[in-house]
Amino acid sequence: MKSIDVNLAVWKWEGIVLAGGTSADFKAFAKRHIDADIETGAHAAGHAYVEYGKPWLLWVESLSDLPSLAHEALHVAAGVLEGRGCEYNKGSEEAFTYTMEHIIRATLAAKKWQKVVA
Repeated sequence: MKSIDVNLAVWKWEGIVLAGGTSADFKAFAKRHIDADIETGAHAAGHAYVEYGKPWLLWVESLSDLPSLAHEALHVAAGVLEGRGCEYNKGSEEAFTYTMEHIIRATLAAKKWQKVVA
């Protein structure tokens, strides 16, 4: 797996985007790096994990799978904003979409991916 750090500065919440490897690798990474016990399905193209007080995590099997990246980025955006007391509604929709967009743009623009052993 490879990783990059993504800072959602406006929400004062940092996270890690992981790419490659397997769902089991993601689960092992979460346990070792943020002491999170994550339930993952047998096969998935991505996962997201958000818990207040810990870095959020987003994993995709492949960065070329943009639908899965968008799907997981929305899970992260929802978890982060809800953790800050923002409920999804017509008035807050832009906050959710801009946060999701920031995660995706930062992920795709990353030049220095770190190699990680799950």
